[in-house]
Amino acid sequence: MPWACTGCGWSGHDWGAHAAFRVALQAPGRVSHLLAVNAAHPWLQQRRLVPQLWRFWYTAFWEYPRIGRLVLGHWPGLTRFLLRRGAAGPTAWRPGEVEEFVAASRQPGSARAGEALHWQFVLHDIPEIIARRHRGLRLRVPTVILAGSQDRMLPPELLAGADRHADDLQLRVVPGAGHFLADERPAVVAEAARELFQRS
Repeated sequence: MPWACTGCGWSGHDWGAHAAFRVALQAPGRVSHLLAVNAAHPWLQQRRLVPQLWRFWYTAFWEYPRIGRLVLGHWPGLTRFLLRRGAAGPTAWRPGEVEEFVAASRQPGSARAGEALHWQFVLHDIPEIIARRHRGLRLRVPTVILAGSQDRMLPPELLAGADRHADDLQLRVVPGAGHFLADERPAVVAEAARELFQRS
């Protein structure tokens, strides 16, 4: 069943926020407010992005058809490493949480989905970034991007400049946090959502 919500507040982390940005740009009537957590916006500047491309080395193991699902399904050490390395410190995860994420990513359906998601990014999103296809689009909904100051995958400096393409967009950097803000600083994320979604 297609998503039919009109004027809803949206929030998402990383890929979830990537999808929310696309909906907000293509069907703004369906999105009243947008909270993007540890997520790249559609207007990444090439001069900022190119020097940071090395940070995405791990995607090479996940994105290629058939290889990605094998790595996700049979090489759990990579997922475990990225979860632990992506957080700002070892206390970000409660006991058993990392292994729960790893086990979920190893399921055949999840592994195929992870591979397909990354491969579609290669086929469609990277060419759009290079061609700067979003430069003429304007974000009309109130938006907050939360970024961890120690996010090794999407450092805050990479995310600067989106406000020029939006009516109301704030980039907020959370000190001492990494790429998994919802787990590392859940109270900060909840308060940002509450504050944003209560705005008229």
